[in-house]
This record gives sequence, C-alpha cells and structure tokens, in this order.
Amino acid sequence: MRLRSALLIAAATMVMGLKAATYYVSPTGSDTNNGTSQATPWQSIARVNQLGTSLQPGDRILFQRGGLYRGKLTINANGSAAAYIEVGAYGTGAQPVISGSVPVTGWVQHSGSIWRASLSQRPKHIYVNGALQTIARFPNSGWLRVDQGTSTSLTDAELTQPNGYWNSATAVIRTANWSYDTAFVSAHANGVLAPPPATAPGKLHWGYIRNNKLELLDAPGEVVIMTALRDIIYPGAGRHQSRHSAGRGIGA
Repeated sequence: MRLRSALLIAAATMVMGLKAATYYVSPTGSDTNNGTSQATPWQSIARVNQLGTSLQPGDRILFQRGGLYRGKLTINANGSAAAYIEVGAYGTGAQPVISGSVPVTGWVQHSGSIWRASLSQRPKHIYVNGALQTIARFPNSGWLRVDQGTSTSLTDAELTQPNGYWNSATAVIRTANWSYDTAFVSAHANGVLAPPPATAPGKLHWGYIRNNKLELLDAPGEVVIMTALRDIIYPGAGRHQSRHSAGRGIGA
C-alpha cells in the first residue's frame, strides 16, 4: 500500500511538472512566436496578458534582462502553495524594467526653446531620462499661505497679479492634516481665487501652491500639461524627443 501511494504521488508530481510551462519575453522577440523558448520569445506584455486564465500552477513568465517592457502586466490565474506562478528574468545584465509609461513623440516647436507634444489622454506623470518632472509651479519651492478660505474661494494678499492672471491654472490646496486637493482656478480677481466647491483650505494660513501655467515654466525639470488639449509643454524637448515618456503610473 505504501509503495502504491508513493507511486501515485510520484505520478501526480510528474503530471504537474509536464503541465508547467515557461514563457519568454524579449525586446527583440515577436508576438507571433510561440514564446516557449529563448530562441522564440514574445516581445510585448500585451502578448503575455493574452494568456489570461490559461496560466497553470508552476508556470513561469521570464523577461530578458536589460530590456524595457511597456504596459500593465495582468495575471488572471492562481498558483498554489506548492507551485507558484513565477514572474522573473533570464539572461545577463540589468534587471528588466516594466514601465507603465509610453514614449512621447511628435514634438513641434511652441515658441523659442519651448516644445509641445500631444497625447491621446491626459498623463499623470512626465519623465525625462527616467527622472520625474515637476509641473511648473509658483512658488518654485515652499508654499503660499491662505489668509481666508471658504468652500468656493481662497484669499491671499500676495495675489498681486492682474485680475484673470491665474485663470485656468491649478491650485493645490491643503484641506486637512492628511489631505491636499487639486482644483482648477475658474476666476481670479482682487487677490481672490475661485476654485470649484469642496476645496476649503481647512484652517487659515494653511499652504497652497499654483501650478500648470505656461508663464510658470521658468526652471529646469519643469513641464506644463495643457488640460483641454492634453498637450505637454517642455523647454528644449525637440532636442531630446526619444528621452521623454508619459504615464499614469511609473515611467522610464
């Protein structure tokens, strides 16, 4: 009986081993390959995601080291305590990078050394050479202080710019100890900003900044994201088009 049990366990283990598969992904691969060997790898995360629920316990998805893979990796299957579904790397070199950003192309000159590119959707982050860029802001460092705030407006005696100057800019406002709200400025007059309702600064003298206005583009590493057009404004981008990326999460 013990021998029979041992044989059954061994047979079950062999069946599990036969079912497990390894899939390879490489920047030089092709999504028309079978993806089951280093000689015939897939190229994209999108192709990996097509596996869907067909992944089995013990299966492995290996990305070639040194590669950059754009997209969101989705695993819709479960492994087991004895046989995980593994996502790893193969080859030599740096760890592979999975990036949620997309390259920004189509740069055109906006004016002078400032360049502009259009996107299909509004990005959350902009990267250059892997470095997160700052949305052009005022002040460039530190915070402004609220003299008086309500759910529909905030007053600051230091808002000395001409009426309407801050229209369409963005205000980042501290509304609680743990919270910062973002509001688009709909009106500016006589030292008063009118963001949409529900952005009360909480307590007097709490901080806020204003950002995402073309006139604020005055420091290295700054960008402006045009809300209506979903355009990126960047100084000097025309000389480094291939180095820019945009994403709703991380980028490279």
